[in-house]
Amino acid sequence: MIFVGGVNGFSSLADPSATTKLRATSRVALYQHTNAIVSAVHDGSLPAIVRNFRGTGGGEAELPFIAEHADQWFHTWFRNMFQDRGLRPTDANVNFSDYTKFNDPAFFQSWQAYVDAARSVGIKTVAPLFTPNTLFQHIDTFEDPIWNGLRKAALYGGALGFDAPPHFFFQREQRYRDFVIEEVRWTRRHNLRATVLISPNVSRQNFLSDTKQYVQALKDADAIPTNWVVENYEAKTPYHWPNMVGREDQPDTVTSIALWLADNLPSDSTDRR
Repeated sequence: MIFVGGVNGFSSLADPSATTKLRATSRVALYQHTNAIVSAVHDGSLPAIVRNFRGTGGGEAELPFIAEHADQWFHTWFRNMFQDRGLRPTDANVNFSDYTKFNDPAFFQSWQAYVDAARSVGIKTVAPLFTPNTLFQHIDTFEDPIWNGLRKAALYGGALGFDAPPHFFFQREQRYRDFVIEEVRWTRRHNLRATVLISPNVSRQNFLSDTKQYVQALKDADAIPTNWVVENYEAKTPYHWPNMVGREDQPDTVTSIALWLADNLPSDSTDRR
């Protein structure tokens, strides 16, 4: 499945003409980044966005990690901001920069409580979203024992997510690229949801060409995920930045990249979870 969303320009999805072809593919649903949803509530665009994507499926969300009282958070804030407004994500991703937290038994218990709370409101899988994107961060094979906690968290949540933007992926060393591929393969091998995020980073006018190269690299490595997310998450961007959520008929927007994926990925490369 392909999910489309983002932070910068998310309100453009309120215009049905911005995603006419995209939604007609029946392969695309809404990606619901918490920051974008809050912004759309405040600017009043969320009802139209929900209406436009009605019938495409529950969608996938990107949520903050709540270490304490997760059950209360999901049954109050999440219900109010998402479910009471017509959003019913069936899967969620939670961004982490420090994989070592999962090796702490106390932290892992908090993760279990968070996943259980998410499931109590209808979210089926919860993925820790992690790739070693910090420069000079330790990178070894994904089967190394240092990743035991992260793998355990993925198994408990039923999913693992990967944030390796196309431009960034090819800028990094081969060991990094191999690690991302190993993550995807491990996740698929264990029949978990594998979500790859495609975001512009600094691609600008090369967003489409970078994405094509990235998708081909994953295909060549037999590391095709179950789910693809196309989004941006930069709240502030340079003047004339082309990678807004935008319209599907404008080059290098988030929606145009999602449309390219929907039109060009073979049918057996999505919805295999």
